[in-house]
Amino acid sequence: MKYLFVIALVFLGILSFVAYSWRPETQDPRVQGLDFLFQHIPSNNSERSISYENMEEFFCQVDTDKDMSLTAKDAEKSLENQEEINFLIQNADDDLDGNLTQKEMTALFSYLDRNKDGRLTVQDYPEKPQIELIWCSDDNPVRREQIRLFNRLYPEYRVRLDPQNSTMDKIIVQSLAGVGPDVFDCYNPYALSTFVRAGVAKDITEELRAANLSIEEAWPSLHPILVHEDRVYGALNNAAAPAIWYNKRMFDEAGVPYPSDDWTWEECIDICRRLTVRNARGQITRYGIIGFWDWKLGLFQHGASIFNPEGTRCVLDKPEAIAAMQFMQDLIYKYEVMPTPQAETALASMGGWGSGVITLFAGERGAMAIGGRWWLCILRDPSYAHLKLGAVSIPALKLPDGTRSRRNYAYGKSTLVNAAGKNIEGALTFVKFLFSPEWSALINRQADALGPIVRFNYTDDFLHNPKHPEEDYNDVWRTALENAEAEIISPYVNGQVVDRILVKQTDLLRINLKSARDAMVDATKRINEAIIENLARDRVLRDQYYAALKKGAEPAWEPGAKLPWEQKR
Repeated sequence: MKYLFVIALVFLGILSFVAYSWRPETQDPRVQGLDFLFQHIPSNNSERSISYENMEEFFCQVDTDKDMSLTAKDAEKSLENQEEINFLIQNADDDLDGNLTQKEMTALFSYLDRNKDGRLTVQDYPEKPQIELIWCSDDNPVRREQIRLFNRLYPEYRVRLDPQNSTMDKIIVQSLAGVGPDVFDCYNPYALSTFVRAGVAKDITEELRAANLSIEEAWPSLHPILVHEDRVYGALNNAAAPAIWYNKRMFDEAGVPYPSDDWTWEECIDICRRLTVRNARGQITRYGIIGFWDWKLGLFQHGASIFNPEGTRCVLDKPEAIAAMQFMQDLIYKYEVMPTPQAETALASMGGWGSGVITLFAGERGAMAIGGRWWLCILRDPSYAHLKLGAVSIPALKLPDGTRSRRNYAYGKSTLVNAAGKNIEGALTFVKFLFSPEWSALINRQADALGPIVRFNYTDDFLHNPKHPEEDYNDVWRTALENAEAEIISPYVNGQVVDRILVKQTDLLRINLKSARDAMVDATKRINEAIIENLARDRVLRDQYYAALKKGAEPAWEPGAKLPWEQKR
């Protein structure tokens, strides 16, 4: 009996130890952080208790070069504490620059101090496992820092990036099957309308209102990727508008003055010709301007649009739209200042920089480029440190009536909540987080375009990043967004269909297999046919459409046309 009692005591002791040692989800970085610090950071007593002073003392001890930061070099020099230094850099370097500052150490301490008593103890272990949120977005390296910021501010959640399933069709199929992401990104109004009509985008109008958040705080020209039929479905993630990048070294060598914000396309084309370089065989080895073949910019500057204001008819067959496409085509084939798709491929093979437009520009295959501030996510790479860059507004276009058009458009992305997601509350927390000053400040510091909330872009920190003093052109990107306009969309047609038609027709234009007029006439015909087909399938939408016609809107069909729903009667 005595032995049974002893065995029972031992067994209870083991259970007590297991219960005391149990930690929810060992993958939780809070658990890993506390476990590691308790093991490696010395304290002033025998209990597992670490003060900030303990961490500060350790920081100063392993900072071998005494520059008030820890880097991989400090780890190399300190064989005794190499593991500790590398762990801290990996887990506390919030901006992921490989340089751990005391400020970041303080942030780590605050993150781990769950009960905010100024000490790290076993009471700071999380009481519940973290809830995982899946975010479908592109695999830009800056996403890591963005996710870390959210996880620090909302430690009850852990965001996991899923770039493999971020296409529209995969998101819709998986969401309808009940295995979709919690939040996902949307890049244009056509995609938003498709997500809404598929039933996978949650209406968050009331949730934002209850949180005292309004999309009126976001850049107005990007409301079309947030709102569908007067209901809010997304929070703005970032914002951009095109401007012109230029390589100052090439201008200096050619003796050409840098462009100014009041320049015109005529002046731009002249500069492009002066900066274009040919080899002995007459082949162009460096173009005056490269960049995404921005037909949408052409439309805006020419005063054209894809749809009429009511969205009831595609109007790309109008003279303004045809002139816009002709101008974009002329940049390639008439003025020869922008490369053909075949020439872009050839330039890439010459320089070994890859086929992307950004890397072609970084490889100095173009003196200028149409692009956005988000290019800095790549251009800040140390391998491009030799570039001497400038930025300037898009040139003004002289219109037939003698006026100058500086119209520009905005683009960016919104983040939507999966209506059938497993963690709706967490997903809503994530999209509300996109309204925060911390998020906009991070986007601006990373140069992942511009922060979504307008007022947070009017700071000295935005204009002058202390880590990148050479970037003295941030006001150019802000001005571009200030002058950008919202795109007119149609609620009467599937956005994916419109996008597919336009990509095909503009690609034919770019490779010179179709004239501007023919491409725009064909695009107009096919998009209007898609509107009619959509109305034939949806009686409610058709009633809404006819209500717009009664107010004077132009229909998608020609007078006397036989309509599918009339033939069935």
